Amino acid sequence: MSVLLATGPMPEPLTQLIACYEDLDYDCAEDKLTQALLLPLSDEERPLARRYDALLGVAWRSVHRVRRAVREIYEIDPTYMPGDVPPELAKVFAKERPEPPPKPRLLFAADYVSVLLADSENDAAWWQDGRGVNLSVGLQLLDTYQLSLDLGAVQHLPQGDRPGLVGLDHYSASFRFGMGKVWRRLSVFGGLCSGASYIEPSIDEVYLRTDVSDSNTPFWVGEFGAWFAVNFEIWRGLGVGVRTTPKFVVRTYKEQPHLSYLLPLMVGVRYGR
Repeated sequence: MSVLLATGPMPEPLTQLIACYEDLDYDCAEDKLTQALLLPLSDEERPLARRYDALLGVAWRSVHRVRRAVREIYEIDPTYMPGDVPPELAKVFAKERPEPPPKPRLLFAADYVSVLLADSENDAAWWQDGRGVNLSVGLQLLDTYQLSLDLGAVQHLPQGDRPGLVGLDHYSASFRFGMGKVWRRLSVFGGLCSGASYIEPSIDEVYLRTDVSDSNTPFWVGEFGAWFAVNFEIWRGLGVGVRTTPKFVVRTYKEQPHLSYLLPLMVGVRYGR
């Protein structure tokens, strides 16, 4: 049986292994295979040696040996093509062939968002927890990595004992990167996120004061945090999911940094094909 070989001379035991096998001298082939596997073979030579390992397994009717050799070949080269081999070995190659890597998936999500304010002495003393929406578009690679862009809009109403406050609109844009695992219809991912938000407070004109007007003007803030998501596919890429994104919001006011802690909780629909 002839085999196309890599360029360059092969190690002598590997050449002798092929000659012994083609002469049907299986004892000689076993000895040369043992010698060949002890050598530092190249990535082209190792699958060739394991190919004859599998062929000898067929000759000795050792199913376990054949499967082991085929799996080792695929570990070296998942795209390996066996060529002309006995039918029983071809069946093992076909059965053990690894699945091709999953294609990149384009992801879309639309969520209802509830944003919890954690600092009861500052933000939460003035504003209620927020409600809004979040839209996401992203990419999933190898069913292991996710990269997404989030666009959100949330409104906070004032606490009942804060007259003059009308509302606080929070518009955000952030990037998410993470890793996870997919089990058929269920997927779990988590990672880090970072972005920016535009905050626009609304004040009743009756309560406006020129001496504090700068504190009521719209402003930008930076955001950074983490995220964790669980999604379940229902039908042809369409599914549902939940996500939480605890994050810090950083603002500089009067040359002093101000830090807020937000806990967005999201539930909505998912689509990815």
